[in-house]
Amino acid sequence: MRVASVREKNQIVTRKLFHHTSAKNAAAILKCGFREGTGTYLTTKEYSGVWLSDVPLDENEGACGDTLLEVMLQLAKRDLNFYEWREDGKGYREWLIPSGLSQCQGDRADRAR
Repeated sequence: MRVASVREKNQIVTRKLFHHTSAKNAAAILKCGFREGTGTYLTTKEYSGVWLSDVPLDENEGACGDTLLEVMLQLAKRDLNFYEWREDGKGYREWLIPSGLSQCQGDRADRAR
């Protein structure tokens, strides 16, 4: 097993991530930025942030809304790893990122349901 160096952990990476929401909320996000959601997310502790995934999710994965936002996230590898919610058996990756770090670049794709 290879251990990542401090330099590698501090390296800034740019990732294209996705967020589903309603058209109304997407317009507000593009205008004013993300607002944090708070919940327990099947745990006993409360967490806050913005849910982002590495692929567009659908209702089967818990995504809600008819609008898909594309988010270009620049973050140190160690921070990206810190915010990831890992679950065995998922075919995708998912993060709960503080709203101040998840700035939407204005790319939007409306999905018909």
